[in-house]
Amino acid sequence: FDTLGWSNADWSKKLGVASMEILYHILETELQSKNSFILEANFRPEPDGLRMQQLSNTYGASFIEIFCHARPTILAERFNARIAQKERHPGHHAIPMDTGALNVYLKQYTPLRIGNLILLDTSNFSTVNMDSIISQIQQLDTPPFVKTHTPHPTI
Repeated sequence: FDTLGWSNADWSKKLGVASMEILYHILETELQSKNSFILEANFRPEPDGLRMQQLSNTYGASFIEIFCHARPTILAERFNARIAQKERHPGHHAIPMDTGALNVYLKQYTPLRIGNLILLDTSNFSTVNMDSIISQIQQLDTPPFVKTHTPHPTI
């Protein structure tokens, strides 16, 4: 937003699409180089699952998906708290959500299921065991691609 400006929700969506295309360009460059790396974004099964699967087939990449999720009531509280703090860039055009609206929104964010899947409940950050997650990843032994998928940027 700071580089290209911001004005309304339509422009924000266009920037989001452009940002994902840049992310995919970086992804493909790293896969061509056979590098292991972490990629984080709000991926959706449609269209990202198919696109990731095609890239996996093209480059022989293995995937580890860490799907972060939390109870909708907690996500709504976090989302609305961030809006109330007025620390988000105004280009996001965020409006408060109740749990019902958030449930509708979250239906588009489910695991891609294109490789190994680790489900991570972030409802209570103090119960997230990073050593356990690292151990699960190490046991999978599936380089060169590690992806983190979050259902909502407020997590």
